[in-house]
Amino acid sequence: MAKIEQLAAKVEEARSLWQISQRRVDQLLPSALASVFQHANVPKKSLVKGELGSVIAGQHILASDYNTEGNGTPYLTGPADFGPT
Repeated sequence: MAKIEQLAAKVEEARSLWQISQRRVDQLLPSALASVFQHANVPKKSLVKGELGSVIAGQHILASDYNTEGNGTPYLTGPADFGPT
């Protein structure tokens, strides 16, 4: 019986740690976005599905298609667009 109680306590501890980590994960995206865009000179807007932009997996534009005037929504392809870490 003592062994079962020990295992139950470990399960409860693991559950508690998982809940803490979930809360931290939920805070990660807003924190990362704030860090990336805190110095960007672009208008800020809430991320609303279908309103801000679109995500197309596997698509990339050519350098000749870049928006060099800074008009419209920025095009970001991944970590390389954010510069050195």
